[in-house]
Amino acid sequence: MKRLLLLTAALCLLACSFTPAQPPTPQESARPEEPTAAPVISVQADTIALITPAPEPTPTGLCGGRFPDKFTETPVLTENSYSDDGLSITITRYEDNLTLFRQVAVYFVADVYVQDIVRWKTAAAKNDFTSRATDKLINMAEANDALFAVSGDYFNYQVSNGVIIRNGELYRQQYDRRRDLCVLYRDGVMKTFEVGTYTVEEILESDPWQTWQFGPALLDENGEVKEHFNSSLLGPNPRCAIGYYEPGHYCFVIVDGRNEEYSMGASLSELSLLMKQLGCKAAYNLDGGLSAQIYFNGEIQNRTYGVRPIGDILYFNAQ
Repeated sequence: MKRLLLLTAALCLLACSFTPAQPPTPQESARPEEPTAAPVISVQADTIALITPAPEPTPTGLCGGRFPDKFTETPVLTENSYSDDGLSITITRYEDNLTLFRQVAVYFVADVYVQDIVRWKTAAAKNDFTSRATDKLINMAEANDALFAVSGDYFNYQVSNGVIIRNGELYRQQYDRRRDLCVLYRDGVMKTFEVGTYTVEEILESDPWQTWQFGPALLDENGEVKEHFNSSLLGPNPRCAIGYYEPGHYCFVIVDGRNEEYSMGASLSELSLLMKQLGCKAAYNLDGGLSAQIYFNGEIQNRTYGVRPIGDILYFNAQ
């Protein structure tokens, strides 16, 4: 009996000393685990790929990116000017009262910018560069849908001599020992050559687009005023001339003459000085007198003292 009582007491003592684990509280069971920090990645500066901006488009054409204000996306025509995305022409009338000329003179300057030299065209009377056919300038301009035109060099006056290249096509390659030569190349450069300073082979090898052989050259090889000219027509006359500034930029000059009450014309010395003052680097005299005319948008712009049929014109078309 005594042993039974001792065993019972021992079991009670053991039961009192054992405490069961308490269940977690609601707050403890809802507590989220602490987030794991993202690993730090070290990147070397030279391994970062840089975004290169798209390059600007390279300007094209003879003028490249120069003279952007001269061209327009769509054709624009005014009373005395025209522009599109590849051609710009502005015609200005001047009256000279004994400033450059020894007598009163009226002249017109057409300032021309062109991106592609093939827009500078020439046309022959009856569309025939191999004959002596002639026609009025206005007829040739209209037949070729010209916007702007001036008298040419009367290439067919001399039927056998001269280097005749028109619109890139060779029609004659005979050296002319009497007349200066003007060459417009496909790259837009224009040069004049005095007699004895060139060979036909040199001209043909340099990719010419147009040649003219009326003359004379109005400025020397350095773009300076000339004192002597390869011509016998030195005195005041109606004149037609072309001037060159740089590839893509040119001018055409028409001087009215033989009219005492209006304009007496220009001598070759005066024309040379005018082309120099306009800033030309090269300049060349074309067929003048009764031939000298400037045409724009369907009308002759200058006042001639008469009109004669001529062999050819220089012209531009609208877009």
